[in-house]
Amino acid sequence: MGDIHAPLCERWTVKLFKVAMLKMRRMSEGHLRFVALAVSCDYNHYITPCGICRQFMNEFGKNLEIFFVNNDRTYKHSVLADLLPFAFGPEDLPSNDPKE
Repeated sequence: MGDIHAPLCERWTVKLFKVAMLKMRRMSEGHLRFVALAVSCDYNHYITPCGICRQFMNEFGKNLEIFFVNNDRTYKHSVLADLLPFAFGPEDLPSNDPKE
């Protein structure tokens, strides 16, 4: 199995820097991918990652599972591709292969 990490706990700020730092740290430790992300809040409704964070997460896979958890611990589930349709990602960049 994998590890669980909970680095984000601030309110009302863009979390991109912390997500990027977590990703780089995990890669340096030999963990090469994320399989799921949980976003929790202390509200009655669900919150989702902002657009900047969605685009950053897209760099690591459109099929990233995301769980949204509210204050009564009920949750909804989605995948990143559903939250960021028509995303631009690594597969949209030209190949370095001279044969293409």
